[in-house]
Amino acid sequence: MGNQRVSRRSIAIALALAGSLAGCGPAPTPTPPPAPPPCGGNPTCHFDRRGVAFDYPAFWNAASFRVLTSFTDDLVSLSTAQLVEPCRQLPNGSVCSWYPVESLDFGGLLVTWRARFNPAWTFDPTRGRQLIVGGRRATLEDKAPNEGCAGIGGARQVIVTIPDPEPLNWMEVDACLAGPDSSLAESAVKTMLATVVWKN
Repeated sequence: MGNQRVSRRSIAIALALAGSLAGCGPAPTPTPPPAPPPCGGNPTCHFDRRGVAFDYPAFWNAASFRVLTSFTDDLVSLSTAQLVEPCRQLPNGSVCSWYPVESLDFGGLLVTWRARFNPAWTFDPTRGRQLIVGGRRATLEDKAPNEGCAGIGGARQVIVTIPDPEPLNWMEVDACLAGPDSSLAESAVKTMLATVVWKN
């Protein structure tokens, strides 16, 4: 009988120890909290840099890349597509693209704001259609896409040129619009331009 009691007691201890060890296993990986909605859940985001401010749709992706030359400075790129690093490092330097997306979906767009300078530049109000952006005169050219825009699926290219109060300087808004119907993308660009406020 004593052996039987010891046997039952041993079984009970073994079961308790097994349960204890099971409870000390690896903790489950916690589920990361969901990413906060862009721009606090507002329908638009706000950009404010280098003397210009404007609003753009919150579902557009935005990134500022270091694409700087003697005559251009990219302020921000906005796109319905995922933005990618536009520069590749080579043995003797780097090469950069002005179109930092792999490809545009149907009806998508890529918009880049650039501050530009050229010692030989003068504003030509006869190029394209005249308009006012934030109280400043500007021109809008609607043309066939250049090689870079066409290479990411662009069917049209809209270039807005806005002279800066500083001579020989201007702001360029380069919009690459994908087809087959780019009317909604064009409308979104014009809505963005209507919100522009200059800080200088």
